[in-house]
Amino acid sequence: MAKYTIFESALEQFGQQIIDQMKANLQRNGNDNSGRLSNSIEYTIESNKLIISMLEYGKWVNDGAERSAGKKPPISAIQFWIRKNGISPKQGLTAKQLPWAIQAGIGKRGQTRRRAFPFIQPAFEEVLRTDLDSLFGEAIAKQIELDLK
Repeated sequence: MAKYTIFESALEQFGQQIIDQMKANLQRNGNDNSGRLSNSIEYTIESNKLIISMLEYGKWVNDGAERSAGKKPPISAIQFWIRKNGISPKQGLTAKQLPWAIQAGIGKRGQTRRRAFPFIQPAFEEVLRTDLDSLFGEAIAKQIELDLK
């Protein structure tokens, strides 16, 4: 098993750098509103494979999304969005009624396509471009050195 220890260490560093870059991309894109998504990003290593996981809605942030009519978003998400964007109700609505009116409108008409904010692939590309040689090059050199002893 000692043969794979150095490789696994490099893979662990690689995994940590990927998720750090994914989180930085989310913040740079302005998509880390509550922190739930970035806090859910984690990696595991199984059989020398790097597996990255996150909350399911991460794919919708990354790829964009569209909500069809009939499906209402949660009120808490709408309330958060209203506070974050400083939206105030128009005449005839109270601040308490506004999120419910928005939810009803989305349920009735759907929601237009939400722009994609890629954060997964750019993270891999950045880490591969800047750190791949140093991470795995060092691991390979150390392993060769150990094998020759």
